[in-house]
Amino acid sequence: MRPLLLAGLLLATAPRAQASPPPGPAPTPPVEAAPAPATDDTALLRGLLCAVRPAPEEIRAIAIEDLGLLGDARALDALATLLWDPNPRIQQAALRAVTLFQHARAEEILANVVRHPGCRTR
Repeated sequence: MRPLLLAGLLLATAPRAQASPPPGPAPTPPVEAAPAPATDDTALLRGLLCAVRPAPEEIRAIAIEDLGLLGDARALDALATLLWDPNPRIQQAALRAVTLFQHARAEEILANVVRHPGCRTR
């Protein structure tokens, strides 16, 4: 059910297609134009937006865990911030997501969590 919920969420945030076709041929972009973002970049951006946007707790938690499944190290700083969210479910989802990374930054984040005075180790 999680993939279906995420797919529905991503489809709901995707821009709607226009019903009418464009009036004429599109102008060619200039040579200096930036390339379109890669699929991974789009998925990462959507995951980050869903994770930090005010939404139901379950949707945010799923989006956070899916960021870990994407495995893009650029999400680690956002996940580190979410570890200190006031909602315990969001904290747990962020912790699970960070543990999925095989990256030096992930190890640093987890070490900081363990060393934090508020960490409960029971």
